[in-house]
Amino acid sequence: MSDDIKLISIEIENYRQYYGNHKINFVDRKDGFTVIMGKNGEGKSNLLNAINWCLYNSEPHGVGDNVVEHESENKSLSIINNRAIKDAQKDTRVDLKVDLWIQKGDTIYSVVRTVALLRGELETRKLSTGDEVILLKDDPMGFRIPKGCERLAKPLSNFVVTKKGPKDSDFTDTITWAAPENQIKNILPESLSKYFLLDGEFLEAFWRKNKNIKQGIEQISQLHLLTGALEKINDHMRTPGKGFSKDTDEITGKITQYENYAKSLDDDGKESVTSIPRYKMDPYEEDTYYHSTGQPRINDLIDDIDKMNEHLLKISEEIKNSGWAKKESLDKEYGELEKELEELGEALETSEQTFIYNLIKRGPQIMLTNAITKSIELIDKEIDAGGLPVKYKKLFADSLLASKQCVCHEPLEPGTERTKHVEEFKRDLVGKEEYDDVAILGDEYKRFFLDTYDSFCKENFEDPRKTTKNIQKKFNEKDRRFTEIKEQLKPFAGEEGENLIDKQRYIQEQRDKLNASLREEENNLKNNNQSLGEERKKLADALLKNKKAAKFVYQSKIWDNIALKIDQAYNELKDEIRIDVQNTTWKNYERLLSNPSEFKKFTIEPDYSVYLLDKAGFNKAKNLSAGQSLLLTLAFVSAIREPTGYKFPLIVDSPAGKVDGPNTHNIGKCLPDFLPDAQLALLATNKEYTDFISPDKDFPDMPNTPVCKLFEEKITVQHFKIEKEKDPNNENVGNSTIVPAKLVHNDETDREGWMVVVNE
Repeated sequence: MSDDIKLISIEIENYRQYYGNHKINFVDRKDGFTVIMGKNGEGKSNLLNAINWCLYNSEPHGVGDNVVEHESENKSLSIINNRAIKDAQKDTRVDLKVDLWIQKGDTIYSVVRTVALLRGELETRKLSTGDEVILLKDDPMGFRIPKGCERLAKPLSNFVVTKKGPKDSDFTDTITWAAPENQIKNILPESLSKYFLLDGEFLEAFWRKNKNIKQGIEQISQLHLLTGALEKINDHMRTPGKGFSKDTDEITGKITQYENYAKSLDDDGKESVTSIPRYKMDPYEEDTYYHSTGQPRINDLIDDIDKMNEHLLKISEEIKNSGWAKKESLDKEYGELEKELEELGEALETSEQTFIYNLIKRGPQIMLTNAITKSIELIDKEIDAGGLPVKYKKLFADSLLASKQCVCHEPLEPGTERTKHVEEFKRDLVGKEEYDDVAILGDEYKRFFLDTYDSFCKENFEDPRKTTKNIQKKFNEKDRRFTEIKEQLKPFAGEEGENLIDKQRYIQEQRDKLNASLREEENNLKNNNQSLGEERKKLADALLKNKKAAKFVYQSKIWDNIALKIDQAYNELKDEIRIDVQNTTWKNYERLLSNPSEFKKFTIEPDYSVYLLDKAGFNKAKNLSAGQSLLLTLAFVSAIREPTGYKFPLIVDSPAGKVDGPNTHNIGKCLPDFLPDAQLALLATNKEYTDFISPDKDFPDMPNTPVCKLFEEKITVQHFKIEKEKDPNNENVGNSTIVPAKLVHNDETDREGWMVVVNE
């Protein structure tokens, strides 16, 4: 049998919400999957934590969006079950135990971590409500226990690893030949734990760090063994001591300096660090310091840049969730509207003034239109009747009197009656010349007003009024939006959001500085290594001239050749495995995505930077939705198993927690195919596992079949159920139990096909 790894069982006693003893027997891959059902808050994530705590004394898995906060939360609670403490009599013992059975090859290991407490007089604090809360204290082993309890030291350790070979009848203690911590490194190294103990948070955040990709490929393919060997060889390729010659002594001194620079060592060969503290996500973290130079400093900078990027994403989420992401755009729009309203106000005032001016200046012409029209009609009638113009009438009378002949050809003798009538006609015209002006005005008014009345009114009254109304309408719309933004900005009056944004800006500035330092140090190391190579060549040439050094030169050449071969093998294997993982990840991702056409290519570069290109050519790898990121990580974790043949179990918490219906369907359909030989245990909610998959208008042909049925089409599934313990009144008491369960079909007419989990 190969050294494949599988989980046999886990036994939990009094760990956090698990009161009493609970056991899960995991099925082998050939027998199917293990699915553990439970609602949110019932203990699925802490089941994952129990495995981590047992193996590595850590509890990294959360129940919310923030792993760090959850970790702090878990550390702030008692690790031992509350009810177990409360039920124990004073001066009696209370035990916490997690026992994990693992098979590697033909050998079975039992990994047991325990805590034993002596229950004393519990210290409490009375709250304002009258209730009493049990006080906690920090334990030297890194967890919290109730005040008044004393941790009992065990004869050996609270952490024991025993093993049983294929021919052994019983387990033997491994501590006799290796510390249990070292045994775990050989069974399931902690560096691999995040690739087989998976939660939704890790799956979503996976692509924020290139380090995750590098570790996943190199650790699981065990390429790190080659790099480790190379480091050991480089340590053996020591620089010769002084004494061969004056020339070699000088070169040797320079080589030592270059080597120390690359390894961040001082002149005495001791680790060299700066006085500048490294970046901390948590201000309460203990201060650590950067290496001064070389590759160690580069590694420090890369780690801190990754931490900063992770922290920035976290802050961005906080800003987004709190609504502060909108504030900047709201502030900008507010300022723009304020300026626009000012300009519109001025335009409105000008437009109104123009209208009022026209109304005063030209309004009377409109109001007297009827009177003037009637006057013109009378003038026209008078003209038509020959009454006008007066000037021509006077000329006519003067002409008659001068010619002394009437129009009827009768003579106009002085003193005659006919002459008197003409003279009287002339006298009547005296003083009436202004009538001619009226006629002229009427003609002008008729030509320039009545004939252009419509255009006159439009130009002087309608257009200004229309302009004023349009400006007023625009002003009202802008003012309404201005008021809305005012209301939207009210919740941002406090300092919380401002602090977040200031913190975001500060981290971005610090990250930019670190990136600049990283580029500088990478360039310095490149130049250093180039100089180191030149000096080593000089040394080799100088040593050849000295017979005493011949042996050393010969040995150095051997080590050089070995190092070169290992380096070549490493690079070839790394590229081969990287490309294989890249292609398989992309193949798996295309099958998981409901709309794979959104992306055109997935690439893992030699430096392990990742590119997921959309159709426009933009890299979306670090800007995926939570669901898309989860699916891509699931595709990657499935892919890294194939080229290596390294088989280890997978436990996945909330694999479809933030995935929509079509993608959930794809998980149920594809996961058994992706993991044809992998032992898998899923921790899932009803929504993820047994509920109908929500219909989607974009995928009308997709069946609403729940994941559980999709699984059972291809594999056998063993079920367990986590449920809250209830008191006689059917009320939750805060503890959880794990029981075997089964799926049954619900025949209710309104829920046809609905699958439910019941106790076995």
